[in-house]
Amino acid sequence: MKKINLFIIATFFVLCSCSTEDVAPEISSDIIGTWIATSVDYGGQTVTEVSGESLTNTFTGEGYDIDFTVTFNDSPKTYISDGSYSIHLTNTVLGQTFTEDVENVEFLENGSWEQNGNRLIIESQGEETEGTIEKLTQDEFVLFVESIEDLSEQGATITSTIVVKVTFTRKK
Repeated sequence: MKKINLFIIATFFVLCSCSTEDVAPEISSDIIGTWIATSVDYGGQTVTEVSGESLTNTFTGEGYDIDFTVTFNDSPKTYISDGSYSIHLTNTVLGQTFTEDVENVEFLENGSWEQNGNRLIIESQGEETEGTIEKLTQDEFVLFVESIEDLSEQGATITSTIVVKVTFTRKK
């Protein structure tokens, strides 16, 4: 199985253009326990600028063969991710659309977590990622992660905006 950090995973995800700020969170339970993923959706775009020219790639992704869990422990506040999923990825560049399937992607590396209201902060291998909890009930957990990454390499500037939505059910 491939080990892919959250940034790389997120680049394959496209959800939609709506902001996570538009959603009023429903939080009526705690996150402690094991959660089984039921859906994974990505959305976003990558803009590459070279010599004053700009190229935009928009992408969407829909998970399939979803078979992973995340277990949140209380003391200490650690999480363990186990399993993988595959993603059907659709890219559009210069009016041309192409698709590919990326298989056996591991969701997260193990790490630590902190929850503050509807914000979930996870840390793994020295990198911190913040997500927004849309819903957290006794039976369902919906998490959005939005990130913007800027890279400069060999005269090119690459800006990726990525939104990931993962839906879980609590393991009984």
